[in-house]
Amino acid sequence: MKTYFKLALLFWCLSISVNAQVGISTNNPNKDAVLDLNRTDGTSAKGLLLPKVALSATNNFYPLTSHIAGMKVYNTASSGSGSFAVTPGEYINDGIQWIRTSSINWQLDGNINGNERSIGTNDNFDLPIKTNNIEKMRITSEGQLLLNTTTPLPGGAAAKIQINNGTTAGAIQLVDGTQGAGKILTSDGEGVASWKAPASQYTILGVIPATQTTAPITFTKPIFYTGCYIDLPAGQWNVSSTMYFVADGTACVKPGYQNTGFMSFFLSTSSTANTPPTYASNIKSIIIPPLYLGGSDFINCYGTGTIPISISSPQRIYVWGFIATNTYNSTLPNLTGNIAIASGASANGTVGIYGPYTQLFATPITY
Repeated sequence: MKTYFKLALLFWCLSISVNAQVGISTNNPNKDAVLDLNRTDGTSAKGLLLPKVALSATNNFYPLTSHIAGMKVYNTASSGSGSFAVTPGEYINDGIQWIRTSSINWQLDGNINGNERSIGTNDNFDLPIKTNNIEKMRITSEGQLLLNTTTPLPGGAAAKIQINNGTTAGAIQLVDGTQGAGKILTSDGEGVASWKAPASQYTILGVIPATQTTAPITFTKPIFYTGCYIDLPAGQWNVSSTMYFVADGTACVKPGYQNTGFMSFFLSTSSTANTPPTYASNIKSIIIPPLYLGGSDFINCYGTGTIPISISSPQRIYVWGFIATNTYNSTLPNLTGNIAIASGASANGTVGIYGPYTQLFATPITY
């Protein structure tokens, strides 16, 4: 009996060495298979149970002794962190790292997507999309769609779609039949966008006190808030104003120097301090010269002008005034009195013959 067994084992080994194939449950393995686990009829009632191991991370070969390309295991552990994390499931090694195999493969030549199959991640990580091994698009774990950038752009934390087109104009193209040269993108009440011809240039009116505003002035504090302001949305604006200032304090009167000097107005983002806005040109203040050349002991100044500014968010802009004191010109009074700012009517509270003396409005800067 032992002799027969040894002979059978010898012939089996010779068969393996000749055919380089092994069949379990069959003595006729498929000629293209190194190991055939089916029965002779090509079927099987049992499966292949992969070795169960506890991986520590995709970049760590443990518990193997090295990364071996083609090695397949079933991982039982949840371990590692970030992009190297592993969770229970089937993994294959590519010689550099462990790669999770999907239970449902996404076919490159099309898919039946019934029953809501999906493509993406099952953990709290971004989904990058590459072409030519270069990332072109990314869906972040926060639900943002990034084009040509791997991280959200500065200032756009709340934006769901972000495009980094570098210095090349034309990052967005919308062709829906409403497009046309010179049109602007607008939306309806539901947020549906379309192209429309730009609206006519519009004007925003400022607020002017109904009664006179007075401000204490000294030679060490020659600036004052007029009480006039205007609320503007983000954008570039031409802020235009007509101002009428009267130095009516008793200390402002100096016989022999009536109506000497000048006043000016400028803009601030604060009503309590001189905090300049961002200017859109070199024009930062408007000089208003004396209104009369004689016959009055008060310094009356009246003038108009425009100051271009640029603001990045809705902003209230305040109008401030300035009067040259004897700090700058020895012929001017040493002011310790008040400046009266013209109201919506005029310096003395009455409407001017040709309309209000004080005006404030803004128009958008267009190119």
